[in-house]
Amino acid sequence: EYELAKSQGYKGSFFDYMKDMKAAGRNTTTVNLPPGEKKFDETIGKNMADRFETIQTGGIEARSKMATYQALSESLGDAGYTGMGAEKLLSAKRAAQALGMTGDAVNENIGAAEAAKAIGNQLALQLRNPSGGAGMPGALSDKDREFLIASVPGLTKTADGNKRLVDVAMKIEQRNIDVARLAMEYMRNNGNRLDAGFYSALQDYADKNPLFEKVGTNKPQPKPDGSIVNWDDL
Repeated sequence: EYELAKSQGYKGSFFDYMKDMKAAGRNTTTVNLPPGEKKFDETIGKNMADRFETIQTGGIEARSKMATYQALSESLGDAGYTGMGAEKLLSAKRAAQALGMTGDAVNENIGAAEAAKAIGNQLALQLRNPSGGAGMPGALSDKDREFLIASVPGLTKTADGNKRLVDVAMKIEQRNIDVARLAMEYMRNNGNRLDAGFYSALQDYADKNPLFEKVGTNKPQPKPDGSIVNWDDL
């Protein structure tokens, strides 16, 4: 009966079907699962429940991270020069202020640069957190800290490099929001359960909505003489 119900569109598990039939007043055959299979089903159910909670938490945190990256992008834009030597320039301006020096050469952009550096350090700490399955557990070496700082936009990177890093981060966080929404929709359409079928649905969504553009698309590219070449024509 359960297999027939599934073929006709029933979305719940076998146990859901048993409960539904009992509630409807129908006679059903009681099936006692072996202890090993019952334990396996319980373990899978708990793992999927934990996975759903992790996905939803990631979606909530993604909105906060996107706001932080936006604030960092604005601060870097107001900081003026970014790239090699930018942090040394900031230190020099601070020293000049401490000595009582004033003027645009000293005060210009210093607040934005300080804010950008602080926000970048905050994001580096978030990357260090291993709770989401990545990060760096345990004590950090100086090289580890340098790696984390280099992974986020900052004063030492060019304006173009910072823009690209922000764009990548925003797309990744938006994908976390989309995955949380997909998981919620799957639960609503699947008897309030998250099962292995969700990963197939997620893969299908990812295939239809690639996170980044593929290299070699038909975006027009300029040739040395100024004319346009289409990569698909090569």
